[in-house]
Amino acid sequence: MNHFIKNSLFKIIFILFLSNCSFNYYKGDNIVKSTPIMIKTDNDRYNLLLKHQLIKLFQELKYLEESYTLDIAINYVSDDTLSLRGLKPMKSIKGTIEYKFINIENKKHLHSGSISQKITYGSVNSLYNKNVTETQIKERMIKSLSRRILQRIKLAINKSEN
Repeated sequence: MNHFIKNSLFKIIFILFLSNCSFNYYKGDNIVKSTPIMIKTDNDRYNLLLKHQLIKLFQELKYLEESYTLDIAINYVSDDTLSLRGLKPMKSIKGTIEYKFINIENKKHLHSGSISQKITYGSVNSLYNKNVTETQIKERMIKSLSRRILQRIKLAINKSEN
């Protein structure tokens, strides 16, 4: 009988431990809260990264009462550039974001335009390193350009409210 009680008690404690661990996942900390700005973009890798970065940045705009839509797309162009002493050719990537910001409720076009950024980087010998370098540059460029988009959207909202 004593063995049965110990075994039962162990099972109950084990089940409580497992349930406690699983309930921590559903507290809501991992859920991205919705923003009043709906982002429309293409479904390729870099546009989805841009959308995710903007959703993170737009969390500070959740106080807005009106709804907005942002049509946005990012494009990249790679070029060879001259090096300083002509020894190794340098590469450059230019990222351009084109966007339209619209108030959904009154269908008013608040702002549109494009933002671009150019980054020059050194030449790498191996193909793998070239691909990794270009991917990292594009991802960093998305973070930088999305912050600039946020600033322009804040200005457009302030201008429309006044």
